[in-house]
Amino acid sequence: MVNFFGHNPLDRSAHRRTNKEWLTSAMKDPKSVFLLFADAYPLVTNDNKGRPHLCQFHSTDISYMLDDADNARVVVFLGVTKGDTAESKAESTTESDLELGGHPWFAVDVTDIQDKLDDLRPGSEFLAGGGGMRLMMLEEKEAGIAAQARSLLDWHARYKYCPSCGNLTRLGESGYKRVCDSKECTSNKGIRNTSYPRLDPVVIMLTVSPGGDKCLLGRQKSWPPGMYSCLAGFMEPGETIEDAVRREVIEESGIKVGRVLYHSNQPWPRPSTLMIGCIGFAISEQIKVDKDELEDAQWFTRQRVLEMMDSLKHFPPHKAIAFQLIKSWLGMSASL
Repeated sequence: MVNFFGHNPLDRSAHRRTNKEWLTSAMKDPKSVFLLFADAYPLVTNDNKGRPHLCQFHSTDISYMLDDADNARVVVFLGVTKGDTAESKAESTTESDLELGGHPWFAVDVTDIQDKLDDLRPGSEFLAGGGGMRLMMLEEKEAGIAAQARSLLDWHARYKYCPSCGNLTRLGESGYKRVCDSKECTSNKGIRNTSYPRLDPVVIMLTVSPGGDKCLLGRQKSWPPGMYSCLAGFMEPGETIEDAVRREVIEESGIKVGRVLYHSNQPWPRPSTLMIGCIGFAISEQIKVDKDELEDAQWFTRQRVLEMMDSLKHFPPHKAIAFQLIKSWLGMSASL
């Protein structure tokens, strides 16, 4: 299954990222789409139902930003619309259009001028607040594009200096690499992970009781009163997904996990996490909560979970992978 933030409709066209001639042309193409971000939040307008939509601009709309020689702006190439239909090919008039197959999309960091954009699109706002949860209000395909752009722009904002030598870095490969200004730096010799966008893998798991009739949920102090969800934690170097699940569950709740099944994954742009969803099968039942990690953890019966689902303030959002893991368990046989 594909979870929310995973429905990105763009072809990332990685082979274009080092083609400077094509990129220069694409930046000036009147059909190219530009999205604006401030502090890694997208500029949106709301429809008559209050639902946000990404503000789309063309190069002529924001040429003064792109041509500002005194302020080299971070512009990231996101990909091209997938135009492999007969209709789109019939409309293409040049060989390059046929090769492209769609319109280029870019994300632009306008954090430094966000207070000067009121007239650019009246009624627009940056979709900030809510700890990033407001991004879930976007339509799923727009959310996938926003997730990609947000993760990349946040990385560029935080990694301006080389972690190997401390020198300034500059944008490379259309936003998918940062290059150290020092030619002697080890990051410029061979393939170094310090040069590429950060991605943090996190395991998130629903643990099922030995009898299969209960699931383990926990809560953090910062959550709304009464809210419980799946346990989760960052993976460690040299660790398998299965071992990460077992380690996190026993660390946080004292429960031992045996068998682990992969369920699905979810890009989580807060700012650049990949949630790896799993079902873990417990081989113990005595809970011992690590108070540094959780405020509480409990076993929940199916009936209690169903009752909680009726009150969204006590349950993960429908679009979060935690909800999908719990929903999956509700449909499982207790004898599995």
